[in-house]
Amino acid sequence: MNLFDIQTYPASVRVAIYSLLLAWVAFLWSVHQYYGPEFFNRFAIGGILIIFFVLRLRNWARMLCLCANAMAVLYCSLFGYVFTMGEARNPAAVFFSALCVLLFLINSYFLMAKPTREFFKLHDTSKDAPSST
Repeated sequence: MNLFDIQTYPASVRVAIYSLLLAWVAFLWSVHQYYGPEFFNRFAIGGILIIFFVLRLRNWARMLCLCANAMAVLYCSLFGYVFTMGEARNPAAVFFSALCVLLFLINSYFLMAKPTREFFKLHDTSKDAPSST
């Protein structure tokens, strides 16, 4: 499966991939901008790996991505809440935290959609790898 065949994928898979890319771009930008660049590298490495393996249509990566999305939603929700109070009040940071939460939730919805699940299971070539026994 060629990585550049995205336009031939079912609509739910395309939306899942595009929303994943948008969510990670928004998340990494907001991490760098509002939370501190020291965290950026850690999240960037994880995000790049998740995107790479989801683009390779690995079903285990889809499931791992769902777990990462849940963590990102919790992280962004927490910091969005923190940025609504006291001296840390920052409306722009609250907006980007809410945007990240929305994008990761949209991505999770489309990754869990039945056509996407079936497409990933059908095209997951990692299970076809020869066994070492």
